[in-house]
Amino acid sequence: MAHFAKLDENNIVTEVIVVSNDIATDETSGVNFLKDLLKQPNANFKQTSYNTEGGVHKLGGTPFRKNYATIGHTYDVDKDAFIAPKPYNSWTLNETSCLWEAPISKPVTYDTFYKDLQNNPLKNIAVDFDTHQIIKVNDFNIFESDQYIWDENNTNWIRDPQTWSVVTAENQATFETVNADYLNSL
Repeated sequence: MAHFAKLDENNIVTEVIVVSNDIATDETSGVNFLKDLLKQPNANFKQTSYNTEGGVHKLGGTPFRKNYATIGHTYDVDKDAFIAPKPYNSWTLNETSCLWEAPISKPVTYDTFYKDLQNNPLKNIAVDFDTHQIIKVNDFNIFESDQYIWDENNTNWIRDPQTWSVVTAENQATFETVNADYLNSL
């Protein structure tokens, strides 16, 4: 499926419309189809890639217009890129990726993850806290690290109070005891 961003007079995305690849064999055919369908011959559409973020195609394909467009993004003609609204005054635009960056890097910690018997964080599990049994193992990490949110008032990252729950020594010991055989097989 091909995705097209409809732009207003200020190049702000007002909607994103999906068109079959059979119809949108290229950007021009997709744009012409939408103008005819919507009876808006002067509308401004730009194709956007659902799999592009920060100038990288998530599936290894060719990146397209730096970022997938969503409502409220701006299309920058000079950069040929879709750019999200600035999230915080202290953040700056990375001119290469067209993503906003905090003035300091986001921390990477694993304090809220269970650990295997070698003390490595297990980032791809979920646990039933009543039975202390592993209930889900994924092929990918659920989180890149502990979850942090940006605090603009202090221009710093803070742990997300919604997700922060440090694994206690008692819970970790129970987890290791119940699941030691499984953990050793990882």
